Amino acid sequence: MTELKIEGFSFGDFFWTEVKKNRVSFSFQGLPKGVHFTIAWNPSGKMNLHVSKNIGDDNNKPKIVIAYFDRSLLDTVSEYLSSIFFGQYFNPSHLKSIRGVFERIFN
Repeated sequence: MTELKIEGFSFGDFFWTEVKKNRVSFSFQGLPKGVHFTIAWNPSGKMNLHVSKNIGDDNNKPKIVIAYFDRSLLDTVSEYLSSIFFGQYFNPSHLKSIRGVFERIFN
């Protein structure tokens, strides 16, 4: 049997995601070029959500950690995350205000 492995997908210029061994990164239309969110984890179960900007070297890019949490928290709230995220942040007024924040931080 052949194993199907999805490492990411994109929906035109509207949304993209990338899945790696220790992180899931995603971005969407309205954020400045190169800016994306990442949920990263280590083997102990410690996780963080951060925003960063691609500037070339993966080991030396600017990053702002938004939250640290244990894997158990993600397991508890995972069923609600997608509806909250897509329902609240993918409307034009929120994207416009979010973009302004990231432009001030990363420009």
